Amino acid sequence: LPGGPGTLAEISHMWNLLVIHAIPSRPLILIGPDWKATFDGFFARLGSYTPEHDRPLLTFALKIDDAVHLLNSGKP
Repeated sequence: LPGGPGTLAEISHMWNLLVIHAIPSRPLILIGPDWKATFDGFFARLGSYTPEHDRPLLTFALKIDDAVHLLNSGKP
């Protein structure tokens, strides 16, 4: 879903909590092609700051229905 700097900050915070195991593992699904493009760009330019094993904590879905399917399938 669309968002701005506040949403990006919230995503970053939640992702960090998952990385450091401060919260139980759970799906962090970002909806919409813009989030995938944003993080693809981030990984391409600053990927050394995000280890490969932390990236799968983020899951991308094109539409809300896709996110629901991922949650129901247990495969985010």
